[in-house]
This record gives sequence, C-alpha cells and structure tokens, in this order.
Amino acid sequence: MPSKRALAAAADQTTAVLSRNVRDFRLLRKMTQTELATSAGVQRSTVASIEGGYAMARASTLSALALVLKVPVADLLRPASPR
Repeated sequence: MPSKRALAAAADQTTAVLSRNVRDFRLLRKMTQTELATSAGVQRSTVASIEGGYAMARASTLSALALVLKVPVADLLRPASPR
C-alpha cells in the first residue's frame, strides 16, 4: 500500500499535469479563461485555480472543460504536453 507521502506526491503531479494541459488546450483554442469558464458553466476563478495548480477539478468540471476544449477527459490528465 502506498504511503501518504507517495499518494500526496502523485496527487501533486496529477494537479500539475491537469493545470498545464487545461492551459495549453485553452490557448490552442485561442480562448480566454473567461470564455472557457462561461462555455463550461463554471466560474472564471475555477479555471484560474485549476490552471494555477491550486485546485483539482471535480469530475463534472473536467467533463465540461473537456467538452468545450473538444478533447477527451483523458487528454486533460495525460502527462505528455499537448501539441
């Protein structure tokens, strides 16, 4: 069973990957945080928190962001940077 430290490190890594990927896909679509948030039905501060690595998105938020960004949810969590 993984230690608490290992689980925390994995969560931090996932948050960092999500943060980078949401931002990269948003910029690829030439959208502002406000445009993404409005289209996904969330607050701009939610998008800013996710992109800043301060918060992990709920499953429903991930689904909404992926739908607006036109990518599978898995792509938002994939470690490789989208290009």
